[in-house]
Amino acid sequence: MSTPALFKSRSQRRLFLSFSSALTAICFAGTLFIASQAGEPKWFWSTLNDLLVGMVASGAFAIFSMIFIEYFLDPDAAHQAVVVPAADIEHHLFKIADAASSYKIYVRTGRYFRSKILPKLVQNAVSARKPIDVDVVLLDFRNAEVCRQYAQYREECSFDNVLWSGEYVSTEVLATILAIVQAARENPSVLRVSLSLSSRLSTFRIEGSAEEMLITREDPKDVAYRYDRSRPEHSAYLTEFDWVSGNADRIDLTPGMNANTQLMAIFGSAVTPSQEEAAKATMKSRAPYGR
Repeated sequence: MSTPALFKSRSQRRLFLSFSSALTAICFAGTLFIASQAGEPKWFWSTLNDLLVGMVASGAFAIFSMIFIEYFLDPDAAHQAVVVPAADIEHHLFKIADAASSYKIYVRTGRYFRSKILPKLVQNAVSARKPIDVDVVLLDFRNAEVCRQYAQYREECSFDNVLWSGEYVSTEVLATILAIVQAARENPSVLRVSLSLSSRLSTFRIEGSAEEMLITREDPKDVAYRYDRSRPEHSAYLTEFDWVSGNADRIDLTPGMNANTQLMAIFGSAVTPSQEEAAKATMKSRAPYGR
């Protein structure tokens, strides 16, 4: 990894600077301790001068070395430039949300979206008094077979495999829909939401804005990939989102805006009273993992 790429990551930058500062302090203290054992006059200033000279020389060598190394092109540099470490994903999602005038997201259940990103989008829109368009595509909970396949995949591959079942997937999707409906009902002047349900399975999440897209995988321990609008991948993923959204079932949220049983008002007999109650309880839960 190149030096600029190292310092682009907030978590890696913090780790690098913390380790460097601690190592410098330890070396400084060790040098003074060794020098103090000599018992010679003026040992402190002599040792301090030698240490500073050594630090300046090593620093100059490091700078010239980095410049020389940067002269050579790393074949993987272009790839590394778009990689976002797992620890930095939440930071980038919040950064995209802060700058977005519109937001698109294609996920399966939307657990993380409803817990962290949706409240952030609403907060930003209210603070700026500026409407935001949010286009959401979720897994179609009415397709029991698709929910079962997705639950099986997550049960086999995910860090929280004990949770997953077809019923769990349906409940999580409904909880996200309920959170979207309530957010739109409480903020009608600043939040314009479009919801679609898709039976298409994918192991990737697509979310972002017209300025930047972030592509993540199902496991929060995986890295993500970020593409700003200057990169051709950005338009490619926007097109991918539009295709998925265009072939999904667009849901009219209007019937649920003023109903007590919001999900049943929207989906009719496809949602039972017990499912609505389970979704209400799930909606209040915290994000399933920390980024």
